[in-house]
Amino acid sequence: MQPLYDFIGSDIIVGHNVNFDINFLYDYCTSILSIPLSNDFVDTMRIARLLHKENKHNRLTLIFVPIHSAIYDLVVANYNKAVAMGSDYLFNDENGQQGTHLTYDKYRGRFEKINKRFNMSHKPHDTRHTFISAAKSANMNEYILKLIVGHEILDVTEKVYTHRSMQELADEIEKIVY
Repeated sequence: MQPLYDFIGSDIIVGHNVNFDINFLYDYCTSILSIPLSNDFVDTMRIARLLHKENKHNRLTLIFVPIHSAIYDLVVANYNKAVAMGSDYLFNDENGQQGTHLTYDKYRGRFEKINKRFNMSHKPHDTRHTFISAAKSANMNEYILKLIVGHEILDVTEKVYTHRSMQELADEIEKIVY
């Protein structure tokens, strides 16, 4: 705990739902280190609630998506291109007139061109249906599939007590054969 206390120093502590954790830090520093923690803190969840009152919740979530070996080279090439361009985005439009990152509108426009060229009528969201159907056909673990696509897991054992590794996610995604 001392290294954390030294790291924080007199800085303002910033965190999502830090209001919950801060009391543990205060108590621990006082009772174990015998050093009072008096840092101010900013709770980004409170800010999110103020700015986005329409949201049912303001949880901070990360979705980890393993990259299938069939598209790994494409992702690496796009990543390297983004780094070279100084972009924070994986998919870019280097000749874009309103910035280089590929916005959803630009993506949708390109998607519509492909539809027209091949005489199809799909929406970008249809790709989620295709992926999930392929994953289910490949007998991908139901909970890992939900983690990958960002769907809620209601099972308490899986949601709270089961911790999945990136290797488990990668093994499951490789079940889909192209």
